[in-house]
Amino acid sequence: MDAMCRRFVALFVVLLVPAGYVAAAQSKGKAPIFIAPGFDYSALEQVTILPLIDARIDKKTKLNSEKLCDEAFKNLKKKRYEVQKGPGGDTPADLREDDLKDATPELIDRLGPEGARWVLVVVLGDLESRITFGNVANAAVTSFLFDTQERRLVWMDKGVGQSGSGGLAGMMFKGMDKGIALSSALKASLASIPNRPKPKK
Repeated sequence: MDAMCRRFVALFVVLLVPAGYVAAAQSKGKAPIFIAPGFDYSALEQVTILPLIDARIDKKTKLNSEKLCDEAFKNLKKKRYEVQKGPGGDTPADLREDDLKDATPELIDRLGPEGARWVLVVVLGDLESRITFGNVANAAVTSFLFDTQERRLVWMDKGVGQSGSGGLAGMMFKGMDKGIALSSALKASLASIPNRPKPKK
């Protein structure tokens, strides 16, 4: 590639990508915050994803909770798990992370549709978008996996994400930054769930 072509490509990238753009999340391969003794990921036959629990204190920032559940669905499908989306049963909408960390057997009985053994609950703890001369978005998501048959929490992990764009372009890309931060946080919260082995031919 000659010098003129290189300059053209550089200019093309600058025009398309918001200045100062960055997205960050926890790295893959980390151990989860919690995993129950004796729990084996190979036991997961089908995971039921419940509707998102919005546990934010400040809920001014708009949220597409259905899109986040879809992303969790696609993430686990990519890891080769059988997944379905289910109703939230009669669980309270104002549940907090601490309620799920210390979930009683009675609460777990109320999670998800009847007959669903492995239930994933995604909790949004924070989603903030702040404009200065540009924009910065931060998100925090905690995911919980319950075994409703044994009535216990078997796995839990947390993910954080951040995305920012500088200058006037950053102000224009506020919604995009928020979505990227949220997606990064969700992906990080599920990163410690390993891929299932490919089926043998």
